[in-house]
Amino acid sequence: MEAWEELQDVVGPIIDRVCADDVESPEAGLARLSEKERTLYLTWCVGGEVDNGGFAQFFCNSNGGFAKETADALDKVGCKEVADMVRKSMTAFPGGKVPTDIGERNMVLSNFPAESSQLLDALDKEFYAFTSDRVLQAVRDYWVKSEG
Repeated sequence: MEAWEELQDVVGPIIDRVCADDVESPEAGLARLSEKERTLYLTWCVGGEVDNGGFAQFFCNSNGGFAKETADALDKVGCKEVADMVRKSMTAFPGGKVPTDIGERNMVLSNFPAESSQLLDALDKEFYAFTSDRVLQAVRDYWVKSEG
């Protein structure tokens, strides 16, 4: 069984708790999670977002506001290469500071200078060469190790 299939049953209920109707904000949804669940959620989401539409998609969605925490979570699961990509992608923002407010972040994204867009494009290619399967395998290994 692939890592993705193994994690699907675990991550589904976690995503449901973060995105439940009674959650007022992404921060409130993440606050519902244990540290281990939060690590799983953040690493799962970055892989899916970047795989689906690159780093620009990651940043334009709610999880982009947690870029630093996501990089730290990737380090925790042993995915240093992708953690470094996330940190480097953050430098595309003025002063390397990613706005936590989604509206503000999307405004900055829509006004990115060419060099910032080129950086994200280059990181997309680097991520695709790395493959999200390797991210999922690291996340799966982290989850299984922390179960015991």
